[in-house]
Amino acid sequence: MPTIPATPSTAWGACTKIVEAATKSCGSSLGTAPQPPSDPNWDALANSFASLSAALAWGSIGLGVLAIVVGFAWAKIVAADAKNEARTEAAKCAKLYIDEWLQEMAPGIVRTHVEYLRSTTISGDKSDNAADAIGNAAG
Repeated sequence: MPTIPATPSTAWGACTKIVEAATKSCGSSLGTAPQPPSDPNWDALANSFASLSAALAWGSIGLGVLAIVVGFAWAKIVAADAKNEARTEAAKCAKLYIDEWLQEMAPGIVRTHVEYLRSTTISGDKSDNAADAIGNAAG
């Protein structure tokens, strides 16, 4: 039968050293029970939630005010742009309407007024000398 070397005692010693090191690093020594976790600090937790909710509320109010200011500014810009565009379009439409009226109606009106200017007497005499005859007759 072959003999087994005496290494188990050294292996056993190494294992015990590892276990002792592990138990010492955990903060407990052999034979003492681990301590239960402490109760949370409820006051600090409530204060942190209260400050978080206050920060969210103030942030929401700030964003709301900013949105209202930006909305009014945007409305002013759009209104000014629409006003300028409406004025430009109205000027174009007015010019087209006036040009069309001048082409269709103005010649007849001008012709009528020229006839009134040439006919200075009530009688049927439509000569250019009628005004001179009226002036001579008046004295």
